[in-house]
Amino acid sequence: AARRADEAEPTACRSPVGGYAWQYELAGHWHDFGLEANEEAQQGYLKYLREGGDAVIQVISGATSRSIDLRSMIQTNALTGRTRAVRVLLHTPASWSNDCLMVERRLRSPWGMTYADLDKPMVDEIRQLLRLTAHQSLVAGLGSTCCSMAQVNVVRVRRVEHLHLWYAYSQKLRELEGHSATTHESRGFASLPDSTTSKDVLLSLPQSLGREELSVKANEVWAFHGTGRDVGEKVQQDGFDFRESKSRCLYGMGCYFATQS
Repeated sequence: AARRADEAEPTACRSPVGGYAWQYELAGHWHDFGLEANEEAQQGYLKYLREGGDAVIQVISGATSRSIDLRSMIQTNALTGRTRAVRVLLHTPASWSNDCLMVERRLRSPWGMTYADLDKPMVDEIRQLLRLTAHQSLVAGLGSTCCSMAQVNVVRVRRVEHLHLWYAYSQKLRELEGHSATTHESRGFASLPDSTTSKDVLLSLPQSLGREELSVKANEVWAFHGTGRDVGEKVQQDGFDFRESKSRCLYGMGCYFATQS
């Protein structure tokens, strides 16, 4: 028997294409839009959010036209009049806030950037992290003592959820993993000179903070970077750029990271 025009063959949800995936609900399950409809829906949604475009857009899927009301997230089949709920998924870390309101706010922003204030247990976790990874003794050759972090008090922790930087990072991570698979190189924490204590603490981060696991193939590590507020705001918006660093840095221009706070 022929399948009705408003019913698509059920498929497993694929990874979001371009960082997003539009889906419709059918019989209690969510199913992906076709590739062209996925792109049409996303572009229409961005225009609606950022430029005040039409709240009702048209997409073509399986030779059938469907309208989507972006205010109610309801799709209507032009031939049968049947309606279905739709949604858009963003390819983001599991720890990010991904309710409908946050997704809309993130897409509305030109940079795809939102903030999330972390709760007290997470603030306490960050404070403990900074204390456990602090320098406890004289820094060899520099003649200064770095012990302030051992008594640091954390007042507030804000997670920056930057959609475009996350996509750029994800793309670079895949490239590095592919390079590692080709060259069979994967050094891990063995390549870092800092103390074993710091490495052990940082290695526990994915579990303690609910983050995604590090990529062994890409030699990925957790590290600290300290800077002032003004520069920090630039990093939040545009990411790290060694060209913006000062030439009088210890080893020249570059972005500096450490496994000790």
